[in-house]
Amino acid sequence: MFRLAGNRIVVLVLCIIAGLVVARTLWADSSRVTMGLVCVATGDRFRFDHDEVGMIPAKNPKSGLRTLVPFACDEGSVCTIVPCCRSLLNTRLKDCNVVVDLETFEFDSRD
Repeated sequence: MFRLAGNRIVVLVLCIIAGLVVARTLWADSSRVTMGLVCVATGDRFRFDHDEVGMIPAKNPKSGLRTLVPFACDEGSVCTIVPCCRSLLNTRLKDCNVVVDLETFEFDSRD
């Protein structure tokens, strides 16, 4: 009788541990915040975890240059540079920007 109760406790503890592992995995995936970045020199788009970006402009993994700025797209697939980063296009990224229209801050969103 005691042996059967002991086995049930072990199974119960293992189920609780497995449930915690699954829950932690699900919560970790759903809480990840990603952001879209566009290279103003090439138009290539990337998606990074928010905590991977560090600083803006971010480093392009292909070229190694800091030419990536965040963007957002509306329902009509019009993509624009986020307002807080637009001044970079007239200062730090002025010489390398060939993608973003400086009047509308839009860029070609076609893949």
